[in-house]
Amino acid sequence: MKRLVLGLVSATFFVPLFAEASYLIGTGIHDVTGPVAEAMMMGYVDPQQKTEGIHTRLWSRAYVIADGPTGNRLVFVSADLIHIYQGVKAAVIRNLASRYGDLYSESNVMLTATHTHSGPGGYSHYRLYTISALGYSQMGFDAVVDGITQSIIKAHDSLQPGQIRIAKGTLTGASRNRSPEAYLMNPAADRIDQPQTNEDMTLLRLERVDGTELGLIDWFAVHATSMQKRNKLISSDNKGMASYLFERAKDSRFTEGHPFVAAFANSDAGDVSPNTAGDLDSDGNWDCVYKDDFKCNLDSARRQSLRAAELYNDATELLQGPVDYRHSFVDMSKVEVASSFTGVGTEHTCPAAIGLSMLAGTADGRGIGQEGWTCRNVPLWGRIFCSRDHDDCHGVKPLALKTGYKSTPWTPEVLPIHVVRIGQLALIGVPAEFTTVSGRRLRATVENELKSAGVNYFVLAGYANAYAGYVATREEYQLQMYEGASTHFGEWTLNAYQQEFATVAAALRTGSPTDPGPQPRDLTGKIPSKSPPEVSVDTVPVGVSFGSVSQQPDREVQPGQVAKAVFWGGHPNNDLLRQSSFLEVQHFDKSTQSWIPVALDRDWDTRFRWESVKPHSSKITIEWDVSADYPAGEYRILHRGTRKLVSGKRTRYQGISRSFQVVH
Repeated sequence: MKRLVLGLVSATFFVPLFAEASYLIGTGIHDVTGPVAEAMMMGYVDPQQKTEGIHTRLWSRAYVIADGPTGNRLVFVSADLIHIYQGVKAAVIRNLASRYGDLYSESNVMLTATHTHSGPGGYSHYRLYTISALGYSQMGFDAVVDGITQSIIKAHDSLQPGQIRIAKGTLTGASRNRSPEAYLMNPAADRIDQPQTNEDMTLLRLERVDGTELGLIDWFAVHATSMQKRNKLISSDNKGMASYLFERAKDSRFTEGHPFVAAFANSDAGDVSPNTAGDLDSDGNWDCVYKDDFKCNLDSARRQSLRAAELYNDATELLQGPVDYRHSFVDMSKVEVASSFTGVGTEHTCPAAIGLSMLAGTADGRGIGQEGWTCRNVPLWGRIFCSRDHDDCHGVKPLALKTGYKSTPWTPEVLPIHVVRIGQLALIGVPAEFTTVSGRRLRATVENELKSAGVNYFVLAGYANAYAGYVATREEYQLQMYEGASTHFGEWTLNAYQQEFATVAAALRTGSPTDPGPQPRDLTGKIPSKSPPEVSVDTVPVGVSFGSVSQQPDREVQPGQVAKAVFWGGHPNNDLLRQSSFLEVQHFDKSTQSWIPVALDRDWDTRFRWESVKPHSSKITIEWDVSADYPAGEYRILHRGTRKLVSGKRTRYQGISRSFQVVH
């Protein structure tokens, strides 16, 4: 495993002992892995892509940053999830309120997602995101909410005086615009001397006053779609893998004490792919140069981690100044957008609707139909979507699904507008996927409001606090590629966001309060829990017991080979074993005469696979990629799980393979 991280952090920046503290800083990390089996993954919307085990676990990484002079504090979370939904944010705030009173609120807690497409879905209360995950999962919702809450509690409990250093650079060759035709629709002023994706990387280095390293937060815009829809193992994708590499380089232990916490957060990645080769596979999707999801994932993660390490080691500029924030809810379905933001007079947004071209997907995951269908060129069969009940507010978009026109909307209409400040840095929390040029325009809008207040760094914090589709520019919208078709509130959506963020940013600059706005809908308990299934009872064949080994590993393996064991087990949804592991690769330590775990189900080089065997049995396959980084010697594979009895009671079991030799 060491080979993966060798050279990642080649130097440690020298910090004088007992430097003056700028802030109070706390960090925390907690497991948010949801249903391990039979839950449809969220992102590619492919009914065949259901969870069948774990490649890497999913984590919530939390930071509390407090300003001593004012007492203001901010919570920032980056979680290995497809989205943050409003119900999740509301539940986390309720949990924090029950513990800390009014210390934490909607205004000073920013929750963001890395946007992995290889995690279980079904944890939204809005129907579109529930249907597209084949049902609501209370199990998944609880895992996410509890994990995020626990990560924040750990960060709160570890608060201590410290400093934050900031660095900014570029990362080239790690991203590609997946809708170049739409990008080129934008005026030259938006594109001149600019790459087709946002290649900026902004990094915060967090440390104690004595120089002890606490963690980092890194923002870089790229879709977490290195693992494609053929993958059925839970994976944190390239963002979570980058975190893993950096944390391992710092010898961080996720579940022990207060580990080094490295968040690789996302930004304006709406039209940005990590699959840079541009070659199409047999399904019409882009692949990376390796034609292998696991290698593509590692390649993207390494690129991000290595560039982050350079910025981390070179970071010298201290963040200094207030921690402050402003937040408002806005009904995005009926915003009147002033001429100063449209350039053509007063316009307005629409109730949410999805265009026909959304069904086509993108080059990272194709669906049905094709991109680019508008009411001007839609085939004859598609004209029904541009019929007389078409809302002209949506312009050229054929309305395949009018999610906002229902008595209870299928997607949220009331959305959070959130800007926070830490000294010279402003984070713009957006509840949607902004394309590259949309992100440029929104950053410029907020910069125009805050530059005079001493803010020099502006970061779009993507997938923040809620989720309502994409935000394309008005020019991109006219082409109706996937991103334009997925822009919910019509062609003036971006302009409306610019207007509302300008208002909130101006309040932050002047110290004025913001209008809290209308409250989002509380849909808790309004969607029945149907997914994923749980078994009524676990069984194994006659003559074997739970934990019995069906297939033993080879007696001798070499670096480059795979050690594999197959067990009879229970359904993994019986107990998700959060903060634990379904497997251990153990090495026999001759000096202590004991078996020492060297790899778990959170690690890159293990795979935990579940298979259903009718009528109620489960086979568990554990694979370990043996590398030269592991010493020669005696090893074995352990599997632990939980079985369900006829009575409904659940009991733990474990199984252990025979030992085998790793030889070099």
